[in-house]
Amino acid sequence: MTERVFNLYLHIEGEFITGLGAVAHEVGGSDEEKMEFLQRRVERDLAAARRYPVPARYEVVFPSGEVRAGRLPYLGFLQNLMEDVHMHLFREVLLDLAGPASPVACITPVVDGKPTSIVVMYEFK
Repeated sequence: MTERVFNLYLHIEGEFITGLGAVAHEVGGSDEEKMEFLQRRVERDLAAARRYPVPARYEVVFPSGEVRAGRLPYLGFLQNLMEDVHMHLFREVLLDLAGPASPVACITPVVDGKPTSIVVMYEFK
């Protein structure tokens, strides 16, 4: 049986996530096999990924008082990851791509247009 799985991307500029990306696949096999498939396709999928803005509910307030909506500190995402609430960032993306509530997904930070060597892989079940 196949399942819709996702390669998700965090586009990072400096210390902020400034955009998101996603590619969906229909893949069969065990969850481990699905994750291996996603990891093998990280670079290829990045080129084809649909781009999304960071939702406006995320904003950064700078010491000067300036507020920038649609940005999230990467460290904030990592904190959300530790608290297991990181998928909130991708809520609209998954809705747009008809993703399940608990998808199998591989999340990759992208710096200067290149996937980093750190691939955050999670199975959200």
